[in-house]
Amino acid sequence: AEPALDRLWARLVTARGSRQSAPRVVLFTTPPDSPCDIEEDNAAYCAADNTIYYDLIFLGDLQHRVTGITGTRLGFGAVMALAHEWGHGVFVALGQQASMTWYREHVADCVAGAVARELGAGPAELAEARATFALVSDDRDGPITDRVHTIFTPGAHGSISDRVTSFDTGRLAGVIACTGVKQ
Repeated sequence: AEPALDRLWARLVTARGSRQSAPRVVLFTTPPDSPCDIEEDNAAYCAADNTIYYDLIFLGDLQHRVTGITGTRLGFGAVMALAHEWGHGVFVALGQQASMTWYREHVADCVAGAVARELGAGPAELAEARATFALVSDDRDGPITDRVHTIFTPGAHGSISDRVTSFDTGRLAGVIACTGVKQ
C-alpha cells in the first residue's frame, strides 16, 4: 500500500507546493510518547508530529473481525484503516480546516477509497474495506435515530452508510472528489 500512498501524496500534496512530507507510521502495543493524546485500542493521525499511530492489537483485532464478516484473510481492512488515517494527513497538508469531526472523517474515508482505487482493489478487497468501515462506524451497535445530533456531535465518525458512501466516492471518482483540489 505504501507505493500507492506515495503516488497519491505526490499527485495531490507535493504537486500543490506543500513541503509537508507524507506521515510516518508508528506501531505500538502501549501508548507511545507523543504530542497528541494517543490511546490504546485505536489508530490516530497526530498533526503535531505528522505521524500515524497504530495499536498493533487494535489492528489485529480489527482485521480478525473483518475476516469474520467477509470470510477472507487479505488484510485489506488493516490497509484501509491506515489509508483512512493517512487521509487525515492529506487534509492537514492541503491546509483544509473543518470544525466538525464528521466532515474530517468523511474526507479521510474518501481518501481511503481513492487509495483502494489506486491499488486496483477487487471485489474481495472492497468487501473487506466496507466491513472495516461498518465496524468503526457510529452505528456499529445499532441504528442512529438522531441524524442531526450525530453529525454535529464532537468525535462523530458517521453511520455505516456515511462511511461506505464516502469510501465509494473516493474509489469511483478519485481523490479530487474527496478534497475539492484538482489533480
